[in-house]
Amino acid sequence: MRNKSEKRGITLISLIVTIIILLILAGISISMLAGDNSILQRAVEARENNIIGQEKEQITMAHSAAKIATLGNSITDENMQEELNSIVGKNLTDAWYQDEETINIKFTETDHYYQVSEGKVEKVDKMNIAPRGMVCRIDTTYYPTIQEAFDTVTAGGEETTVVLLKNTTENATIDANKKIKFDMNNKKVASKNTEPILAVNGSLDLTKGILATDKDKAIIVNNGGILSLSETNIMLEDFIPIRIEAGGKATIEKGNIIESNTYGIESYGDLTINESNIASTGDNAIITWENSTTTMNGGNLYTAVIGYPVVANVRRNFYYE
Repeated sequence: MRNKSEKRGITLISLIVTIIILLILAGISISMLAGDNSILQRAVEARENNIIGQEKEQITMAHSAAKIATLGNSITDENMQEELNSIVGKNLTDAWYQDEETINIKFTETDHYYQVSEGKVEKVDKMNIAPRGMVCRIDTTYYPTIQEAFDTVTAGGEETTVVLLKNTTENATIDANKKIKFDMNNKKVASKNTEPILAVNGSLDLTKGILATDKDKAIIVNNGGILSLSETNIMLEDFIPIRIEAGGKATIEKGNIIESNTYGIESYGDLTINESNIASTGDNAIITWENSTTTMNGGNLYTAVIGYPVVANVRRNFYYE
């Protein structure tokens, strides 16, 4: 009797141990098949990378064929589309120019987006692609002009971010009581007419881009306007890159202001410069007028004209810290 009981006990323990081992193995198998670093996930990523590699190769082939077809001249989006149709198939891709240097390409079946610039192909996020005829976006809504995007911002509301998606030529105004962050996304805006590229009546946080014009003023900050400019370059061939009217305020952070005729900055209001370079190959780097206040924390001022001061002060307050 004792031997039978012992045998039954051993059998029961063995069964429990076996079940535990099976559960552990099942857990390991599930973790290997599912999760962020699972076999299935890695297989999906490998397939995706293979598709991307194939699409990039097709774009490179199409671009090379378009260059040959145009005898080395500029490639139009029609040239690129024709070669893509030949290599990939009709209605499977869409090609259009982002700007004068960059072609956008969409693969319709995979919803992958690419950009070709100087023969180099890069996969890009859909959010950084300008749809045909569009210049900028607010969240996922696209606009054909900067001004139309600015106009949709609610006066007295929260700060709204406008992202520039392509180089463009335009003049725009930020209305009073509007708060706008204009992310230039390392793109360039040139002046369309003799007006300032940006007229600031509200609050503008301008970052990461280039303003370029051969006209009068890139930015004017009017009475009540507030400008915060960071990591942005302004280049002007004539007259004044930035003018701050009485009652206006401007802060320049790690920017470069370059002017080739008169002043770099003209201020009747409040100006703060932090670690920025202000240069004029004409007269003064900065001219400050009556009742204005200018504070400079690091940076460089430069003028190419011998005998002209880098800062021209007319009944003003200028502080260098």
